[in-house]
Amino acid sequence: MTDNIPPTKRAAHDPARLLASPRFAQWLLGILAWLALVLLIPLVINGPGAGEAAQRFASVSLPFLALYTLLAGSLLVCMVGRFNGVRSRVSVRPRPRLSVGANSVVAPSDFNPDTAASVLRRAGYRHVESSGSWVWGVKYRWSPLGTLVLHSSVLLALLGAALAITPGIDRMTHVSALQGVTVKATDDVPALRLKSLDAVPGEQGTLLRLSGVVQTATGREVRVRPDLPVLVDAITAVVIEDYDFASTFSVVPTSALFPVTREVKALRLRKPGAADTMILDAGKRGTYRITMRLDKANPENVVATTERRGARGAWRLLDSERTFAKGEVVTVGKIRLRFEGLRSYAILRVHRAPSGSIIALALLSAVLGAGLRLLLPRDEATIANVADSTVVTVAVDAYKGSRSASAKLALAFEEATW
Repeated sequence: MTDNIPPTKRAAHDPARLLASPRFAQWLLGILAWLALVLLIPLVINGPGAGEAAQRFASVSLPFLALYTLLAGSLLVCMVGRFNGVRSRVSVRPRPRLSVGANSVVAPSDFNPDTAASVLRRAGYRHVESSGSWVWGVKYRWSPLGTLVLHSSVLLALLGAALAITPGIDRMTHVSALQGVTVKATDDVPALRLKSLDAVPGEQGTLLRLSGVVQTATGREVRVRPDLPVLVDAITAVVIEDYDFASTFSVVPTSALFPVTREVKALRLRKPGAADTMILDAGKRGTYRITMRLDKANPENVVATTERRGARGAWRLLDSERTFAKGEVVTVGKIRLRFEGLRSYAILRVHRAPSGSIIALALLSAVLGAGLRLLLPRDEATIANVADSTVVTVAVDAYKGSRSASAKLALAFEEATW
């Protein structure tokens, strides 16, 4: 029955041609834009903040994933349809132009195939073929592949976008990195070591400057900043968010029967008036709670209140508002506490985003594909004997020919003939 269908209607009934048609892509993009207007804008307007809007967007990610899949399928069909044409274009089968066109130039010298072949080779043309009445050459023959590379970049961008909205793929983790100590938040997050920290606080706890140097497991050092994520590997980026102090206390033993108990705790102390608490378990000597703040007179010291947990779990005050200097040993109740000092630590935000590297690859592919097609277009040149005249014709992809290039080649042929 299909033999009786006219060619235009037969194409309309072909699913592959329908999926690859520009009309289908326009409809698909129109539906995507409509869904964005209907779903995303009300989420942002009605939600109390961008965070909640993002969470709501995650709940409607499946329709967008379906649209990405349809668009990627349409693009794949388009790429398959173009493959044979691209393969034909990159071939070196001669296609001489044996007629006078709009970009053709007539050379005053008589046609000579050997001279014409030499002129084409000196002009950079490769795969020069000749016949008795024409000579043909081509350069940048691989340029048509840029079309497929551009299509591939869109596919990669769609894949990256789909991964970005798929729950569980892109993740963010906060890590407290003590200076000089290697930290590893989860198994899939690379080990990081904070080598140095540059923090200048201002009034009321604001920061005038904040940056740090992080070392990866391979020994590579990167400077992390609060304003720009820095890649530490192919899919992991790190941002420094804040810094603070970690306090170290230990119980000094009074005899060999009681070993040293030491506790290091990252605290929130740097803002004026801020206080935080650490728990120190001294084994048989009990459990102690130390609430501390920075000493205004000397920020290297802390002012601490010490409590001991009773048999029923209630806390009993032992010492209130005592100043601890670094290295100082103070008797509190039945134990001796030694304050070993404050150390800086940074709060790092670690982004594990496979989608980011895929989107970056998509951008590089787009640049490569566009460069191949626009900066290095396929260039074919023909010098032929047409009606007893030497006609030079240059045809350039994406520019539909070049009369100026034909004129330069004709001049080179004329000079070579002389």
